Amino acid sequence: MFPNQMFVLLGHNGAGKTTTIQMLTGLIPHTSGNASIFQRDVFRDKDFINGVVGICPQHDMLMESMTVMENIHYFCTIKMMTETEIEDYANEILEKLTIKDKKDSFVGTLSGGQKRKL
Repeated sequence: MFPNQMFVLLGHNGAGKTTTIQMLTGLIPHTSGNASIFQRDVFRDKDFINGVVGICPQHDMLMESMTVMENIHYFCTIKMMTETEIEDYANEILEKLTIKDKKDSFVGTLSGGQKRKL
């Protein structure tokens, strides 16, 4: 993989794609072996890895009855960010995604494209 490029993992059903991604992102523990991203161990340096790796699942994982900001806050809390970090991150991400005007909108009212961005 190369910096500033998207990586796609393809394979048939049951090949282990989801399991691999879940291990690399720390969602499930690994049983053996090792892996690194930018020369950082994905199993020992999870804070760094969480900052550089993102996944876009096939199905939206958003709570449609919550606002955009509430969803961001919820997922940041899962990542154990502080309130100050969440505030800074939320403003930054809303700006990058060009949906700052939607921060108080319920996710259920967003277009499909806006949901995928979020």
